[in-house]
Amino acid sequence: QPVLRYDMVVPKDIPLRTFIPRLRELVMEDPLLYLDVRDERVSVSVMGEFQLEILRATIKSRFDVDVDFTEGSLIYKETIRDAVIGYGHFEPLRHYAEVHILMEPLPRGAGIEISSDLSVNELVINWQKTIISTITDDLPKGVLTGSELTDIRFTLISGKAHTAAPFPCVGKIFPLQF
Repeated sequence: QPVLRYDMVVPKDIPLRTFIPRLRELVMEDPLLYLDVRDERVSVSVMGEFQLEILRATIKSRFDVDVDFTEGSLIYKETIRDAVIGYGHFEPLRHYAEVHILMEPLPRGAGIEISSDLSVNELVINWQKTIISTITDDLPKGVLTGSELTDIRFTLISGKAHTAAPFPCVGKIFPLQF
């Protein structure tokens, strides 16, 4: 896993909307390269400065673009020490579901596992898939440093769904509470 993150400085005359798809091609070719694009900010996560120099040379030779990088920072990750049960409240399209999620620590380097111990009688499969997809796509951040979570198993252990929102807060998705 990459341990350093750098912001990429792209020349002002290069439109990001056409340059980012090119960068995504490079990411698909290199499993040790990660790209994060947020609000006109392009960040890359790499193993070290050597990989960064190779990336800079590859971008120059393939796309004839000279990029620069800001000073790098370490990528921190958080995990949990003990098992805990949290709950999630999901409200897409005027329907809602409540789910209890067992979070258990995994061995270092195991990554994230997500599963369900719910029967389809307790929570229909579509809801289970939606909730698992939401956790996968928008993994909560850690509470200590706001860093990415790792080495945790998330298991759906109970839940219910309803078709009409019971609260006046329709449209909001509430994060997991610990």
